[in-house]
Amino acid sequence: MKYVLKFWAAVSGSLVAMWGVLWLYDLAFANGDGWLGGVSLNILLGYLMMILAVLTAAILGTRSRQEWLATVSASLCGVLFFWIVAEVVCFGLIRLGVTDAPQPFHSRVWLNENWYAPHSEFWGDVSPALGRWRIPEATLRLPLCTDDTITLTSNRFGMRDRERTPTNASGKERAVFLGDSFVEGFLVNSPQRYSDLLEAHTGCEHLNFGINSTSPINYYLTYDSLVRRFEHDVVIIGLLPANDFEDYDESQKLGLLRYPIYRPYWRGSLPDVTLAYSLSDIRQSIAAPNNYGKPEKIQQTVDSLYNSLGWGQKMAAEIQLNSYLYSCAMHWAEVKHSVSPSGESFVSSNSYAKETYESRWEILEYSLKKLLVAAKDKKVILMSLPILSDLTAYDQRPIDNLSPRLRALCGQTGATYLNLLPVFHDLGAAKWAELYVPCDGHFSPRGEQLVARTLLELPEYRWAMELDSVKKR
Repeated sequence: MKYVLKFWAAVSGSLVAMWGVLWLYDLAFANGDGWLGGVSLNILLGYLMMILAVLTAAILGTRSRQEWLATVSASLCGVLFFWIVAEVVCFGLIRLGVTDAPQPFHSRVWLNENWYAPHSEFWGDVSPALGRWRIPEATLRLPLCTDDTITLTSNRFGMRDRERTPTNASGKERAVFLGDSFVEGFLVNSPQRYSDLLEAHTGCEHLNFGINSTSPINYYLTYDSLVRRFEHDVVIIGLLPANDFEDYDESQKLGLLRYPIYRPYWRGSLPDVTLAYSLSDIRQSIAAPNNYGKPEKIQQTVDSLYNSLGWGQKMAAEIQLNSYLYSCAMHWAEVKHSVSPSGESFVSSNSYAKETYESRWEILEYSLKKLLVAAKDKKVILMSLPILSDLTAYDQRPIDNLSPRLRALCGQTGATYLNLLPVFHDLGAAKWAELYVPCDGHFSPRGEQLVARTLLELPEYRWAMELDSVKKR
């Protein structure tokens, strides 16, 4: 027993001595911040000492005179041995490119190279109320996957739109658009967006408040804190079922250890919920302008988030962030789930089918209801926007459980519901690809034109904009 103790004591002493040398080197020749070559010395030493402590306890346990303790310790040693072997094997598989499983993030051990990636000083987490928004009066040249380039500009309010005034001096009806990248017109030039096409056709202002990577709670907050400042008569909401059910919630907190972003969410259980944010301060976000090119600040946020976790969450975080075996297992499970027993891919996911959204419906309904109530004195149109996989899945199985719910929700506040899924689908499969950017999936100019044309033909829209004598049905 004493030889075992001496061995592990020598190993531990060597590690502490090595850590001390590195620490002194950092103090004398670097900046003395506890980091060396992007590696956190304290956290690395902590990991090593924890591993040594477990191994020492397991080995010492096998020498115990208590039979049950020796048996448990031997079993633990066996598990640890095979776990280490599996980690080494998965490490080799990932590093050699044998599997497509992602490499663990290790975000607490060293400054992750992804945090060095350049950020655009055009949009990001810039609004404490909204979270993601644009920097006012900014310009960005955005290269497209089609080898083309578009120029994005923001006005003084941070909208990707021409300059607007809070007052409506035109004497005509004025509309505002709310939504994500499919409302913003992410990969088309501004004149090609359906909001701009409608403005050009009708002569009425159509203000675009769309912003990519957001969801209904953002639409509500945008309306409540920004859109209200602008005189308007019509509110048009673009809902993207494909990802508008993906609001942040507290179950996703561990994901912030990879990319800490500032997102609003409803805290609590419905209907007793309060507005909260994923981070305590927007300046902690990886997408905050003050953090561009400063991975050490992101590391501080990660450490702060980690320290706020319970012991169980910390253990789960360590495995998710550092285990190659976990990464491989999750990847293989995902691949197996996407392929049927016969080896064929499953049917494309239909965002309008209840199995894809049922667990998150109440949160989306709550956010939309807040927005519809806030705009109840306006003429409101809620339209659902399909992506290409929705059309493919709907063609294979024509299921749409979502639209009746949205129509009923609109009926409670006198809003109009426009379902674009059948409109797009009725064009035929040969035409669908033309509606989307092939290497990305956002609307192409033709997709934008179809949305504009559909709205122009909608009696409720024409009535709301006072384009002719058509009365609301």
